[in-house]
Amino acid sequence: MKAVILEAYNPEERLRVADDWPRPVRRKGEVLVRVAATAVNRSVYKTATGFIPRFMAALPKVPGGDLAGEVVEGDEAGTFQPGDRAFACVDGWRPEVAWGTYAELCSVPAAHLARIPEGVSYTDAAALCLTALTAFQALKAARLQPGQRVLVHAAAGGVGSAAVQIAKAQGMQVVATASAANAEFARSLGADQVIDYKQQRFEEVLAGSPVDAVIDTIGGEYERRSLQVLKRSGTFVNLFAQFSLWPIVKGKLRALLRLGPRYETLFVSAGQDMQQVAELVAAGRLRPHVQAVMPLEQASEAHRMVYSGHTRGKVVLQVRAE
Repeated sequence: MKAVILEAYNPEERLRVADDWPRPVRRKGEVLVRVAATAVNRSVYKTATGFIPRFMAALPKVPGGDLAGEVVEGDEAGTFQPGDRAFACVDGWRPEVAWGTYAELCSVPAAHLARIPEGVSYTDAAALCLTALTAFQALKAARLQPGQRVLVHAAAGGVGSAAVQIAKAQGMQVVATASAANAEFARSLGADQVIDYKQQRFEEVLAGSPVDAVIDTIGGEYERRSLQVLKRSGTFVNLFAQFSLWPIVKGKLRALLRLGPRYETLFVSAGQDMQQVAELVAAGRLRPHVQAVMPLEQASEAHRMVYSGHTRGKVVLQVRAE
């Protein structure tokens, strides 16, 4: 089958298209899906460049963790049957897993799948997988109640745009950081207040009006500055945009000693939360923004676009025509 292969560690992250990659073997409890679309995430870059320890990464591998497509085969009495339209965040985004979604076929644990709502294209469904699941689980970790305020960084990005929409669907007040060019886009998603991070320091704007939670999609100095505007009773959610052990240890220790807010580190787990994401999509409360759709053969170009750091929403790879 056709697949994109990550073969070696290198800073250029060269991806090769193979036409003769072996088909995945479906095991009991899994569903074989003919992939129509998959989305680009930064996890591939982190694997290729050594951001993720090399002993954790099995190479060569088919990268990718998001898929939308048609069920080909499943257990006889299973929930999903041939012909069903489904989408999922699968473990292919994890560096130690050799089989991802940049391929014509992918075998997925049935528990990770959700049905694509009527009227939603494969392209849009693929764009919602890892990003929407991350945002959903981040907000769950924040333990917010309706009416509370959450600060979402990089609100125009994949995770940020999903977090704004899900938070509003759950009744929260949303403060978002975005550039002036993306401010109206963030408001269209439901943000109640948008701070232009290029012109204003968000901690100065929010001085005297702390928030109940921070969803940090950026890391680095943003973590230190975000903690300045977070209530002592609030929650900081670290999405590992940058990995630095000391801030995590310090944040966890301060929380344990009750000297600071709760500090959560999020390791996204694929599973039944996808069904709740699907319900939000079906209800019209969550929609993706797709910046570009590119053929699978242009995976390297698609990755360079994402790593530029200036995309709005998601870049999707089309594996086959809808």
